[in-house]
Amino acid sequence: MAARMTRITVAWMLIVMDLALLGCAAPRHRMHQETAGRAQGIKTVALMLPPLDYAEVSAGGVAEPRPDWAEEGRVNVLKAIEKRFGTGGIQLRPLQADPDETSEAAEVFALYQAVVASYFMHATGEGNNPNVFPEKLSRFDYSVGSLEGLLRDSGADALLMVKGVNRVATGGRTAVTALGTIAGIAVGVLTGVVLLPSGWEGASLNMGLADRSGTILWFNVEGSTGGDLRNPETADSMINSILSSCPVAKQ
Repeated sequence: MAARMTRITVAWMLIVMDLALLGCAAPRHRMHQETAGRAQGIKTVALMLPPLDYAEVSAGGVAEPRPDWAEEGRVNVLKAIEKRFGTGGIQLRPLQADPDETSEAAEVFALYQAVVASYFMHATGEGNNPNVFPEKLSRFDYSVGSLEGLLRDSGADALLMVKGVNRVATGGRTAVTALGTIAGIAVGVLTGVVLLPSGWEGASLNMGLADRSGTILWFNVEGSTGGDLRNPETADSMINSILSSCPVAKQ
């Protein structure tokens, strides 16, 4: 139960932090200090793209999971990533999704989500973030542990991890939001409280590239207010934007 609550807490943290960045005019990215040198040895990248966190938000603010929409959006995101990598000399090898939460892949992805949550909590916001760690602002240094075992069968040199969140409003919800009558909701995040507009609608993606040692060499996040990843054009646009700074996916 404790492990499940931890995963739920981390999931909420990631949604909160992802949404907080949606207002940014341009995507932000961070790199490890040794990325330039380590990236030169990467020729094959394994892709970890679990089901997206997709939900339809009703006029009353209830978010109903839509696994059918999630799969449609996931297919578009996968195609957009494959298209982007197809223009370069790096081979992309998608990993098969494993439904077993105790699998190595699931554990690695859970660690990745925890790392992303820690990054947003302690290495962003500077003076506006009471939980910021000054050393984390100047030095991007995170790891998900060794990936030697996970990447052995695929023969990949690195792993690209993708987390996606999408909220699509119903017609009634959109109308209510337009009237400006939706009150904000409070979501507790560990030691702080983050206020989110309950009428939010859109898509958010974050990606991390780790080498076989597990060191995260590159990280980026992109959001689209009102975006819907079931639209191939939206998926293409977000993927091209988020991967524009990736050292192994540049065009």
